[in-house]
Amino acid sequence: WWVLAGQGLWAQEAELQPPQPAPNALAQELKWLQAEAVKVTTATFNEETVSHAPATVRVVTQRQISERGYRNLEDLMKDLPGFDIQNHSGVQDNIVAMRGVTGNNKFLILQNGIRISSAINSPQVPIRDNFPLYNVKQVEVLYGPASALYGANAYAGTINLITKRASAGNQLLLRAGGGDNATRWQDAWYGY
Repeated sequence: WWVLAGQGLWAQEAELQPPQPAPNALAQELKWLQAEAVKVTTATFNEETVSHAPATVRVVTQRQISERGYRNLEDLMKDLPGFDIQNHSGVQDNIVAMRGVTGNNKFLILQNGIRISSAINSPQVPIRDNFPLYNVKQVEVLYGPASALYGANAYAGTINLITKRASAGNQLLLRAGGGDNATRWQDAWYGY
């Protein structure tokens, strides 16, 4: 009797100990905590962390842009949740749907908080190579309406391209690449 009761007590104590997380789970948790510390300005015009922003904001950093090989905004948007890009030939070239709302003029594109996409009644601007990312520090994507802050086009969402700040000395960046179907590209950037 005593041995059985002792074994039962030992089994209950073993069950009460919390499971130890796998090392991979700890690394993932650390990534999320670091992501929450990233500062954004798109949600309220004030600098705040992603975790304190009163809206759903996703940030793509310069490091992620480089590691994932994004050359332009279209490349980045293909990887973001809630975006669907329909590539067409002809006048429209491509049409973007954000959160189910279709049209390149249904969301707003900003650079450092200033509108760079077309106005709501003007022709839709294709997204392709019109918005390169070689000089971007981070991209802030605000999901949902932000018309109270940014006006007419911001009712599906807002994308803010935050550019790099000038550093001491002159800088020169030259890049070139190629791909399928005789695709070639090149970028040149000079800053002082």
